[in-house]
Amino acid sequence: MAKHHGTTDFPPGVWVMLTTEDVVAIRAQNVTYNDVWLQRGTTVEPGSIDGAVLLLRGWGVAAHFTLDEWWPGADGGRIWGFAPAGGKVSCSHA
Repeated sequence: MAKHHGTTDFPPGVWVMLTTEDVVAIRAQNVTYNDVWLQRGTTVEPGSIDGAVLLLRGWGVAAHFTLDEWWPGADGGRIWGFAPAGGKVSCSHA
């Protein structure tokens, strides 16, 4: 699986896939003043933010957190982001 580190922009109100492959762990940090929601899923865009993790500005998650720790029992290994007012997330995964 390819390694990735960088930032991703979120247009207002649009789901954006952060991981182009399935991952088991991710480190993410919201680098804007807007709320950003992260959701675990498959290649299909999530239908809602139900069960999503809210990233407040400047809030980061340590790299050792796995998807199963964030979303136990959920399907899929892709991470999607959603920012109602737009935003940007810095993330790393492998």
